[in-house]
Amino acid sequence: MKRKIYVASSWRNLIQPAIVTILKSIGHEVYDFRHPANNDDWFHWTEIDPNWQSWTPEEFKQALEHPVAESGFKKDMDALDRSDACVLVMPCGRSAHLELGYAIGKRQKTVILLEAGEPELMYKMVDHIITSPNELFDIFGEPDSANLFEAKLKGEAPWHDDDLLYSATSRCPCGAGLAYPKGIRDPFHYWDCADILTRRSVAGDGKKHTDQLPFNMWKVKSEGQGSAYGATTRPTPNPEPEMDESIPVTHVLQTAPEPWMAARNGSKRFEFRRNDRGFKVGDSLELHCLAGLTFLLVRITYIAYAPQWFIPDGFCCMSIELEQIVKKPTETKQ
Repeated sequence: MKRKIYVASSWRNLIQPAIVTILKSIGHEVYDFRHPANNDDWFHWTEIDPNWQSWTPEEFKQALEHPVAESGFKKDMDALDRSDACVLVMPCGRSAHLELGYAIGKRQKTVILLEAGEPELMYKMVDHIITSPNELFDIFGEPDSANLFEAKLKGEAPWHDDDLLYSATSRCPCGAGLAYPKGIRDPFHYWDCADILTRRSVAGDGKKHTDQLPFNMWKVKSEGQGSAYGATTRPTPNPEPEMDESIPVTHVLQTAPEPWMAARNGSKRFEFRRNDRGFKVGDSLELHCLAGLTFLLVRITYIAYAPQWFIPDGFCCMSIELEQIVKKPTETKQ
């Protein structure tokens, strides 16, 4: 049975795009608030006022009547009314929980993907409480490989290196190998930057990337040809670091002001970082905010490594727990 599923979450949630991809791969119609329709971007209060975080309650009330707010609200509500299922992906805030409550009231099938945190008794109202994205397959069915392939071709989901045939020696100006999806038989398809296909990079990231190179116009030797003699531009997989829980390490990291404040007040409980320091569960992070007078000492409680949950190669996502706000020592002149 094909469903219309509303995914309720936060725009800060790193897992939300992967959940959308999983549900689409099964063959369901899925509403993605990040791209509501016709490639529109999601609504954000900065479209009304860049200083929205300093609003008074009265200013917030008035902003709800703004045409931009009305338009964003209508897109989400229309999609919620059309849906027959709602999946809440934690962590998220008030809007997502209101959407879930609305779906419960309309007797839609409801699911919560939990995260570690404070228990909530009223979650008993939903049909399914799950702790892993894989449990979505038990509820909504197994993925359709043809649908997932089409989703990747349309750019709705990233390719994995195992999906791609790499060039033997030809590279994109950014340094990544050229590649195209295995199974392509269209003579008018093209070679492209592997980092763009896998979303390790995105257009406009400041790097120079190749244009798409059509097969019928460009002769590029693939890694699969005998004359390549084993040559390939395929990246070497990053082995998951060995976990030595007996020797915790403290890593000193710089953080921009906004995520630093969110970690300080407890609303941000994760760090998405390049996995270049051997992070492991039990390690501590010192999060410094530029020239701030204090830093945060947090402990890593869980780590997801690439390619779990579509995390890009070379990166990791860490759950963190705030342990201490530390005042930096001040220098004294003699």
